[in-house]
Amino acid sequence: MTARKHAQTTILRALQEAGAGSVDATCLRYGISRATFFRWKRRYGAGAEATQRHIERLESALARCNRQNGRLARELDALRSVVRDGW
Repeated sequence: MTARKHAQTTILRALQEAGAGSVDATCLRYGISRATFFRWKRRYGAGAEATQRHIERLESALARCNRQNGRLARELDALRSVVRDGW
């Protein structure tokens, strides 16, 4: 299976833009064929707005987890240095 060239957020954005404008202009802007656009529309078009909101919530939760992971990693390094070097 080949790697995906476009992220799901890009696909959803393209579908939203085409809904407000021209399909041909959207295809040209994103560098895709009309067949690809309509395949995306069939696959993602039904609940594009709900899916977009869900993706945004997941991305914000991921960012929160990454920040917490960084904080915990710094705390762990500090504790390891205390144990290694002593007080």
